[in-house]
Amino acid sequence: MNLLLSVEGVRVNYRTERGEITAVRNVSFYVDKGDILGIVGESGSGKSTLAYSVLNYIKPPGKIISGSVKLEGVGDLLKLGKEDVRKVLWKEIAIVPQATQNSMNPTMDVKDHFIDTMAAHGQNDKQKILETANRLLEEVKLDPQIVLSAYPHQLSGGMKQRVLIALSLVFEPKLLILDEPTSALDVVNQRLIMDLLKALHQKMGISIIFITHDIQLIKGFANKVLILYAGKAMELGDVNEVWNTPLNPYTIALLKSIPTLHGDVNSVSGIPGSMPDPYAEITGCPFASRCKFAKPVCFEKDPDFLEYKPGHFSACHFSKDIGDNYG
Repeated sequence: MNLLLSVEGVRVNYRTERGEITAVRNVSFYVDKGDILGIVGESGSGKSTLAYSVLNYIKPPGKIISGSVKLEGVGDLLKLGKEDVRKVLWKEIAIVPQATQNSMNPTMDVKDHFIDTMAAHGQNDKQKILETANRLLEEVKLDPQIVLSAYPHQLSGGMKQRVLIALSLVFEPKLLILDEPTSALDVVNQRLIMDLLKALHQKMGISIIFITHDIQLIKGFANKVLILYAGKAMELGDVNEVWNTPLNPYTIALLKSIPTLHGDVNSVSGIPGSMPDPYAEITGCPFASRCKFAKPVCFEKDPDFLEYKPGHFSACHFSKDIGDNYG
């Protein structure tokens, strides 16, 4: 194991007029060098909040209540001041946010986005900036001669996504976080982005955190997966092991909701019910009310996130029994 990132017990709350919401509930996970970690969960599960927690970039009314985020060579990001965090962003760790249409300045062409980004981190040699921009745009399969002079509204959604990926790589960060990078794209562009990221990962050796609500995208792309539900880490492990021998009822329910080309359509089932009210106090497992394995203890005590097999973690009182009997 060659540890790059260690996240321990991160908790994030948001204060609203109705009261306080816990968006991330004491989540822990790790990323080794060369990993592609998929973070999967329904809308509202806390995926994006967790991503920005890793960057120590939660803005009011949100607040990181507790935890640590240790990055190799940097230390605990949650103990850094804003200026020190700014120095780490892009150079050590970078993020491609959701909603590409809102992530680029509509008054700036692509060339100026590269100049602005690199100048903000001390690179003012325009010749070197343009050389970097040309090289990275070619890496993401875009023609620099056309794209550098284009404004965001002149680019398709897939092209803007690739421009943002190129921008995120200007300082060759150790870790790249992608927040729902394919959610607004058609199937063809989804596959293009996934293949592109896989190629960049293999060529540059960069570690990736890939956030999505679609568990099917992770299979064959990531080597590890973290399952979130209502802000809580439910399962973490090797993607094939989690897929074939899940230890958590929520993971099982997610997998059974996926239709296949050759499987029995009658075996596909949705997850009944809905996530708990974010304003309600949860005393037991947040998935208990939707779980077919639930017993009284599940409503009374929140299960710990424990390692049941080497590298395979789950938060369920009955993970051992589920793992022994799955299938």
